[in-house]
Amino acid sequence: MFPGQGSFFLFVSLWTLVSLAFVIIVVMLIIRAVNYSQRLRSEAMMAMVQKGMYDPRLLEPQPAGTALLGWGIALVAVGVALMVGLLILHKTAALIGGLIPLFLGAGLIVTYVLVRRLAAGEKQVTRPVRFPNEHPHGETAEGQAGPPGSDSP
Repeated sequence: MFPGQGSFFLFVSLWTLVSLAFVIIVVMLIIRAVNYSQRLRSEAMMAMVQKGMYDPRLLEPQPAGTALLGWGIALVAVGVALMVGLLILHKTAALIGGLIPLFLGAGLIVTYVLVRRLAAGEKQVTRPVRFPNEHPHGETAEGQAGPPGSDSP
């Protein structure tokens, strides 16, 4: 070991711990802010329902997968920022630190697209099957009021 090298590793390990603690604190603050926002929205909705002045559109669920898109975009942004920062510092071996959130975010965005397509597919209304001799209002070509073979006149 070279002189002063031990203090450098101590410095790096301390900064690693400080960075990790900072990330954990930021995540906890984000979770708290989201929880607080949801609680305020819930209380406002309850007050509006009690007074009888609520908008029914507010009770509709959000479109499927919107949280996936938000987290996906955030992770892609973090991954790109880490990769650019590490490239500027010429730390090519550490680029994996930027690739992980980048691909996690890309996966969430792909999942969002798939969920939206599946949700759109479920909303499509299928058209009823019509027989060749049946008119649009249920009457057949022979003048019967129901499907062929039914007993109703």
